[in-house]
Amino acid sequence: MPPSAPGIAAPAPTRSGALLVGFGGTAALLAAGLSAWTAWRGTSPVDRPLPTGASDVSAEVPACADAAREFTPQRTLGPVETIDASVGDLDGDGHLDVIYSNQGDESVTLAWGRAGGLPDTRETLAVGRVSGATAVTDVDADGVPDLVVPHRDEARFTVWRGRGARRFENAGSVSQAPSPGQVQVAGVGSAARLLFDADGFLFVRHPSGGTRWRPHVTLSAPARNGQFAAFSSRDGTSWVVARGNAGWELRGIGTTPDRTRRANLPAGVDTASHVVSWWNATGPVALGMLVGSDLLRVDVNDSGASRACRSGKWTDPGAALEVIADLDADGTPDLVATETCSGCTSNQIVARGVR
Repeated sequence: MPPSAPGIAAPAPTRSGALLVGFGGTAALLAAGLSAWTAWRGTSPVDRPLPTGASDVSAEVPACADAAREFTPQRTLGPVETIDASVGDLDGDGHLDVIYSNQGDESVTLAWGRAGGLPDTRETLAVGRVSGATAVTDVDADGVPDLVVPHRDEARFTVWRGRGARRFENAGSVSQAPSPGQVQVAGVGSAARLLFDADGFLFVRHPSGGTRWRPHVTLSAPARNGQFAAFSSRDGTSWVVARGNAGWELRGIGTTPDRTRRANLPAGVDTASHVVSWWNATGPVALGMLVGSDLLRVDVNDSGASRACRSGKWTDPGAALEVIADLDADGTPDLVATETCSGCTSNQIVARGVR
């Protein structure tokens, strides 16, 4: 095993400091040098801290090994009020697809991934008034990914069951009070669970197969303005970062949904304006944070030790960053964003990362 974590450039040997979410099973829903590696394994929670209050961190944080020199945005005019986006391999072909949530149009746009390029072919699926990001997971464990759609106005989730060949059918709804906003998936196997924001807090639902889910559990973690991101460390531990009144909080989710443990984020990231999940082909594996114009990747190991590296700059003030993923599988992260206005058509954005 190399001394540096994936996606992070190892520090010089003379330095002493250093450095899916998917589901399976029958109820599936939802640092170089030895000292540097020892620090990353958990004896030290942070390597080089960010300066508190920083608005730009380019001089203080090392570059990621796969950092982008620039991001080249491609805008596509979508339906009315595209408010959010998520990614996942929705058709099971090994390429990440992008799912845009169109609130005003009461639909989702499915932008299909392809080999060696960004998603291009698109189609629209009428799903009702969607309230935020959707989640891709194999609900019924038949080997075909399904789509979970939140409806805040109607206090429910809808499960759209994949039938292969990019076909989906409405498999029914799950009532949910308090009403769900955006939804994200976290955990694997028996630890699978669905995270959603409602009434300014995070909640968990533990699926029990099909559209029958166990009652929701409050995570006791505030999610101000619905800002949170879920991902997994290498051992499969589920992590969630949410913004509360005291700033960003990092918590590991235990096998019992209502039991969480706190961990420390690198110092200074409290100035981040936004957090998103950072995906690879298998699912969300890290956290993306926007500090000023800097995109930071934050990795967390099994014990909760965290480390940040710099992945590039995002300077599009009109666009909302939704998720980071290597969509074209070229080893450099790409960005998914939205640009919306109330009652009008919106821009659906994919920005290709270029080294």
